[in-house]
Order: sequence, then structure tokens, then C-alpha cells
Amino acid sequence: MLIKIYLIAYNACCIAGWVQCARYMVEASVKDVTSGQLWNESLGPVLTYVQTAAILEIFHSLFRFVRSPLVPTTIQVASRIVVLWGFTKVSTDAQTDVTSLTLMVLSWSAVEIIRYNFYFLQLLLGKENVPYALFWLRYSAFMLLYPSGISGELLQITSARADAESWPKGTVLDRMSFVLLLSYVPLGPYMIMNMWNNRKRALKRGLKKRPPRPAAGVSWPLVAGKKGKDPKRSTTATNRAIWAAAIGAVSQDLAKLVLKEKNWRFGYTKHAVALVRASCASRDVAVSVAKAGLAEAYRQFQFIRDGKEIPLGAAMDRPNTTDGKFETFTIQGKGTRAKTLKVPYGGSDPTKPYYTYKNVDTVLEGDALKTQLKKWVAYGTIEQSAADAILECVENPKLMDLSDRYFVLLGATSAMGPLEMLLNHGANIVAVDLDRDFIWNKLIKKARDGSGRVILPIKTDKLNGRDPSTLSDEDLAKIAGSNLLTDTPEIAQWLIGLDTGKSPMTIGNYTYLDGGLHVQLSIACDAIIDKLCAKRKDTRVAFLCTPTDAHPIVKEAHEDAKRRRAAQPWWQSLVHAISFGKVLKPNVEDPVGKDTYIVDGLVSAQGPNYALAKRLQHFRAIIAYDEGHIVASNVAPSTATKSVVHAATFAAAYGGMHNFPPMEVMYQETSNAVMGALLIHDTCSTKKRPADPASKMLKNPIELFKYGSFHGGVWRAASTIGSMGETCFILHYLGSYTLTILLSLAGTVFTGLWIAGAVEL
Repeated sequence: MLIKIYLIAYNACCIAGWVQCARYMVEASVKDVTSGQLWNESLGPVLTYVQTAAILEIFHSLFRFVRSPLVPTTIQVASRIVVLWGFTKVSTDAQTDVTSLTLMVLSWSAVEIIRYNFYFLQLLLGKENVPYALFWLRYSAFMLLYPSGISGELLQITSARADAESWPKGTVLDRMSFVLLLSYVPLGPYMIMNMWNNRKRALKRGLKKRPPRPAAGVSWPLVAGKKGKDPKRSTTATNRAIWAAAIGAVSQDLAKLVLKEKNWRFGYTKHAVALVRASCASRDVAVSVAKAGLAEAYRQFQFIRDGKEIPLGAAMDRPNTTDGKFETFTIQGKGTRAKTLKVPYGGSDPTKPYYTYKNVDTVLEGDALKTQLKKWVAYGTIEQSAADAILECVENPKLMDLSDRYFVLLGATSAMGPLEMLLNHGANIVAVDLDRDFIWNKLIKKARDGSGRVILPIKTDKLNGRDPSTLSDEDLAKIAGSNLLTDTPEIAQWLIGLDTGKSPMTIGNYTYLDGGLHVQLSIACDAIIDKLCAKRKDTRVAFLCTPTDAHPIVKEAHEDAKRRRAAQPWWQSLVHAISFGKVLKPNVEDPVGKDTYIVDGLVSAQGPNYALAKRLQHFRAIIAYDEGHIVASNVAPSTATKSVVHAATFAAAYGGMHNFPPMEVMYQETSNAVMGALLIHDTCSTKKRPADPASKMLKNPIELFKYGSFHGGVWRAASTIGSMGETCFILHYLGSYTLTILLSLAGTVFTGLWIAGAVEL
């Protein structure tokens, strides 16, 4: 509130200042145009004060008082300050140049009067109440006023440079002014294009706030507002409550620390690590923590239908048996079943950034794949248990015949899901995905081309009495699918009733969305899995664990990370030291007891909702395993999916990870193949394995997550992945643009020497 009051006052003062500037400029132009005395005791001080005050806007952007981008803001403010203080105020010729001074000051004034009025009214009345004419001018007037203002600035600099007394030729100041003139060549178009992009985005959004979608299906609960405000669906309060309930099962003191955490957005990570530590104590503790966490999630999350809101658990017992009923339709693929495991892999040298030279046409199988598994283990990309599991799939072709196996894929078309891999090996896929025709057009085509079967849900009320077998694929796509958030009880009921003969059903959650929706999907999928496990005792459960989480790990990984830390290059130690320990932190956690080890792979920037969504999956894996269900819950590597690398910062961070052995980023095709193989091993093998509770290989079900891990080096690197991002980003650009950087540095040095007079052109 204080920041808002300050910004309202700041904008009001700026409006007054720029109105005065415009007034004095017009008055001076009318009265003194013949004498050229435009820069007088009225205009000069006001323009100086109001433009210099704009320096505050750099700090507003830096400290996120406003959303303005820092770089364009700094360029605009700095260029004006330099022109004003460095040229206009010191040169009589500039002050008496009627054309340039009038053009510059009136352009500046018009732009700022419009801009500050827009911000002032937006802060005072709300964006939706700002007059549209002012909104349009805010994002359109630059088309005239930016070119005129830049022209005025350039002419002011030129006038000042012509003043022999103020700017003696050949001096440092004279040469600096020449460089400044040249800088307008790239920076002028940059500022104009920046405003074009702003205009495009602003006009697309418009003034009116989009009304929030009415809450439906699985929803965050309403939380009482502060100081009399209306209740709202809060992710933070609910997120914190679930973590506190989970860890409270073992320690109320730890639960109190969770509830007292002030900076939950970034402070959640230490509590997640504490929860994993606590869960490692024993089987009873791990199960109690998992049950407490899920119980709180079910208590918190609501299910809304037809305007009525009830707890999620109660909703799962009341499926809609009329409008929400699903029909079952099956598509048999016409492709030839793959008989051996094949892994697309383009990176034979893990010390290089694999995904920057994508080559998934290189497909490993047989002896070549065995050799690569050994390389991955030796380098530290995967754990030996994962290599052994994949090796069994290579050496046992019968294991890869999935014609009698059923897999329910929640989020069937997810980038990290095993759909295509399972179809290639003849599996029966029960596909659950959103009811959007563009999704099902792709999925149906994959089903036709594959060698397995795809079983899909169609709502009865969409069929209108038609026989689905008579429909074209395009028409079928329009009526297929379901919504995991709004059809949750009905999906569970449909899955329970599917006939799979004597074959068990494996259900996997492969869903992902940003922010709070990820948690909603996670708890919705959990509700379905819970129902299926309760009704079909032979149900097997599958998840993909993220490497950016806290996990129990094998002792060998802990010792390897410790060894790498001791032997890390000097420059990594230097970066850690000069960052006061904030960057490149040691990837070695203290043991839990005598022989239990963990890794902190959390990346705080991913946010607490991402961490909670994955933790809910961990809770279900622990509970299902404890109840006797086979659970495949393996850690997948960092993967360059389109949804990740479309963001330049993430792509750059991935591009620099190879500088921290044994980090290796995989392409989607590679991850799909290896994680699919681990899924098949865990759910279909007849050998003794950690995923099967009947093997009694695990004393504590939380140990599930330390076997079969294809973590991509996160467990064994010298530094935590959460503290290497900035360094990876910098190293990527240093490596990718070495020539450009060297030329820029050379140009900067030469320009500096020329300005100082050490060299002559």
C-alpha cells in the first residue's frame, strides 16, 4: 500500500512538472523565437528537475515497484540525462537552437504527460477504468513522438559539438560526444521496436481484465481475506498447510517452522529437505508423513459442480452416472511391433552440450546400447540400478512384448510420457487426455500407426445415439477425451469398469501445467489412482520423478559428489567464494543417521507449487507401495522439451550444464525411451526388483526413489543444480558467442583509447 501511495504521488508530480515544461516551452517559442532565448529561468530549472527525477524509474524497475523492463528504462532515462546535462545545459549554441530544443522538449513533454497520466489513473482507478483514448495514446503516440524526440536529441548534440568554446575539437569530451552520436544508430531503432512490441501486447490484452474462469472441478479452497477482504482461492496458504500437516506427523516443531516461514516463495526448499530427512527415519514415519500430507490435501481441495462446492473426497464417491458417463472405444494399430529396445541418442560425448546439435537419428540398440549404458554409469549420468534395469530390457526381448499389458496414461500426450514407446511395443494404452479435437487428431493418428491398441473415453451425451465405429477420425476426435479436473469422479468410475481380462493395469500420472494448475492436476490424478488401487488390488502405479527435488540416494552417489567437490576446478571455487557462498553450493548433504544419504536437487525458481505437485506424487507412491502395489517411480533426467527450451534463459542454462560433469541434458526422444524402459522393467519384469513390495528389498518405501534413477548427473555433480543456473547461463553465452564478445571487447578498448587520445583514426 505504501508503495502504491508513493507511486501515485510520484506520477502526479511528474505530470505537473512536464505540463509546466510544455507550457514554458510554448511560451518561450511564441515570445522569444526571434532572439533564440528559449532556455530561460523558467524552462531550464523545471526541465532539469523533472527529467533528472526520472532516475528514480530505474530503481522502480530494479526493485520491482513496477513491471517496466530494466534495460529499456535505463537506456531511455540515461540517454536523456546525458543530453540534458552534458550538452543542453553546458552549450549556449544548444540552448539557442530553436528547432532542436523545441522539438526535443515538446516531444519529451507530450510523451511523459500521456504516460504519467495513464499510470496515475491506472493506480488510482484501476486499469479497466482508464479512458480508452488515453490507453491508445499511451501505446501509439510514440510512433510520432519517439522519432521527433530522438531527432531533437541528435540535433541538440550536434549544436553543442559545433560550439567551439564548450566542445574544443579533439578533446576527450568531443570524442565521447561523437561515440554517443553513433550509439543512436542501434539504440534508436531498439527503443522504437521495443515500443512496437509493447503496443502489440497491450492492444491484444486491452484495458478490461479478463473475467476469471468460474471455478469448476478440482479447485483450490477459499481462504479468508486479510483485513476484511473477500475470501479468495489462495495457493500459498494451502500449499503451506499441506507441507505443515505432512511434516507435523513426525514433528510439531518442524510444522511450526513451516507455518512461520515468511518468504514461502523461496523459503519452501529447506522445509522440503527437512521433510525428506524426517521420512528417511523409518517405514512408519515415511508412511505417516505421506498419509498426513495427502489427508490434508483432500481436506483442503474442493470439487465444484453446478455451483455447489464439496470436499474432493466426497465428490469422488458421487460420480455423475448420466451426463458424465463414458463409452469405451478402441483403436487397433496397424504397425509392426518393435521387438527390441531402441534408444535415440545423439550425444556420444557428454562433455558437450548434446541438445545444441540434435541428432536423434542415431539409434542405439543391442551391444551399442549396452556400451552406452556403461559410459553413462562411468560418467555419472545414471545410477547402476537404472543401467541394470535397462539392460534387462535389452537382453530379454520377451519383456518388450507388451501385447497383454495395460497402461493408463493420465496426460497421454505429455511430452515426457511413454505413449509412443509403449505403442511401438504393442501395449494396450488407456488414453486419458483433454477433450480437445487437436489433441485427439494427433493421438488417433499415432494409434492408427502404432502396433498396440488405444482405448479412449467418449462421453455418452456427445454420441447422440451414433455408433462411434461409423465415425471418421476427425469426427471421433471431436467427441473423444475428458477433463481430469472436472470429470475426475467419472474418469475413475470408467477406469474401474474397464475389462482387461486377467492382466493388471498400470496407471501413470504424466500431467504437467504451470503454477497452481499443476497441483490441481496432481491431486485430481491422485484421487483417480486412489480409487483404482482400492477397487483393483493388482493395480500398478507409475510416476516420473524430477531430478530437481530432494531424494534419498545411494552412498556411492554421495561419495562421488564429495570427491568431485574436492577436485573441482579452481574457477568454480572462486565463483563460489566471490558470491559469498550463494552460487555453486556443495552438493553434499549431511547423512541421515549412519547410512542414509540424501540430495538437495531443488531449484527454488520452479516454485512451491511445482514442488508440492511432485511431493503429492511421492506421497501416493509411498502409500501404494506400503499397501502392496508395484510402484514405478524413477527419476528422469533434465530434458530439453519444447516447453522448456522455448524460454531463452532455460535453453541457455541447459547449454552450459556440460561444464559441470557429470551433468548431461537429454533430448525428449532419449528420455522417453530410457524412462519407458524403466517403466516396463519395474511393472513387467518377473525378477526381484525394488519396485515390487513382494521382494522385500526396501526397509522404507521412500527408498523407492533412490533406485532406477536416470538423474542426468544431478546426484553426483560437485555443485547443487539449484545453485549452478546463473553460471551455466553465462558459460553458455561465453562459449556460443566467443567471437562476438571478443570483437565487442576489442571495439570497446579501441574506442576508449581513441577517446583518450592514445590512438588516432
